[in-house]
Amino acid sequence: MNHRVIGVVGQGLMFQIASSWLSRTLSPFGAKIIGFETPVKDGPVVAEWGPGLHDFCAVTGLSLAGLMRECQGNFCWGLRCNWFKRGALLPYGSYGLKSRQKEFEHGMLRMFSRFPERNPDEFSLAGSAACLGRFALPMAQWSGWAHAMRSGVTLEAAQLASLLHTFNQQLGVVYLPVSDDSIPAEAHPQVDFWLHIASVAGGSKSAESIEETLLPESCCGYSELHSQAGKTLKLAHTRRQTLQYGLRQGAQHQSGQGRYFRQFKRFSASWTGNQLRLELPLLTSLTSPFDTLIDWLQKLLELWPAQFASHALAMSYRQYADTYIAEAEDFEQTLFGKQSLQRQLFLRCGRLLQRETGAVSDAQWFALLMGMGDLPQRSSVVLEATDDESLFPVMEEIARRIRCVVSGMPEHREFVSRFCNAGVPLNIHALGNASQGA
Repeated sequence: MNHRVIGVVGQGLMFQIASSWLSRTLSPFGAKIIGFETPVKDGPVVAEWGPGLHDFCAVTGLSLAGLMRECQGNFCWGLRCNWFKRGALLPYGSYGLKSRQKEFEHGMLRMFSRFPERNPDEFSLAGSAACLGRFALPMAQWSGWAHAMRSGVTLEAAQLASLLHTFNQQLGVVYLPVSDDSIPAEAHPQVDFWLHIASVAGGSKSAESIEETLLPESCCGYSELHSQAGKTLKLAHTRRQTLQYGLRQGAQHQSGQGRYFRQFKRFSASWTGNQLRLELPLLTSLTSPFDTLIDWLQKLLELWPAQFASHALAMSYRQYADTYIAEAEDFEQTLFGKQSLQRQLFLRCGRLLQRETGAVSDAQWFALLMGMGDLPQRSSVVLEATDDESLFPVMEEIARRIRCVVSGMPEHREFVSRFCNAGVPLNIHALGNASQGA
């Protein structure tokens, strides 16, 4: 590798994530990472991390449970399904119920408290294709659950960035302060390559990079991530597995065609000489780091001259990115290219005990199965002290029957087989055991 000193310029969570990733992947090749921290601007309040959190922890060697302990309870978590793919039926989506959601979530959480030693995937099947809300629970009170709930973690961005700063210093990253958001190339000629994590929208200027648009027709719904001082940050989910962050200011606008919101630009990159500039709106820091890093690694590899990295390293990055892309495309084609899979799930699971309790409507049960229903604006719940365990047998029966039905479907077996043959790790032991015991 010809370029031994790499300078990363930026601030906030994405700056720390980039420093961690580069240090872990390039240091073995003799590279030195220098972080140039720009003045702190108004950043996001929370860091919404989906299944990519586990991949990031695997690359960096960090512990999810350790991060949550260090955050001292400033985190939330939810349930995600693990039917076909690690983390969610629709990757990176968060779905819930509108009708009597509190009762449903309450039963799910009490199952966790009763059986903390069991695999969370078994219970997430009972919730079908849903991330059943977010729950702000103090770490000291729910330490056992926090370790078990491996998905849907939300951490405070500033606190998480501070933790990664300390971690990166332990990795050998050297931090130097700079006065403005620009590359100090003249002052540091020893730097061979510059990566600039630029914030194109901050503070009162945030409206300059956004425009009011109509939610796309493919939008499955939206969830509220944070609300403060009349500004509401929402996350829109589309059927093509894409996320769009929007900031709604003031009163909510209604339209017969759909809901309007202000949409942020996701990502752009530019290359000049030995400088790569990635433009990330501040709120993009909420995106799963794994997903964002895959995005910019792909663009980086498209622009990266051969002399900037060893051939083996470039091939390793490219192979990893290609595997991720192929996996996502295969998943989307399997799920959305064959309507029979959705139809059979509905027909064969539509008469489960959950519907017979009257807790949800037919449409909501289908949305629960497929993860394609409308989201409640606020899905947090407050757990009450109660001895009501009437939902336990209901949820157990739902979990058992859904596992049996899904594991017996030819489409599901075909899908799992393709992923296993491709070397993609899937936790299907619960499905297999349930099918054999049916």
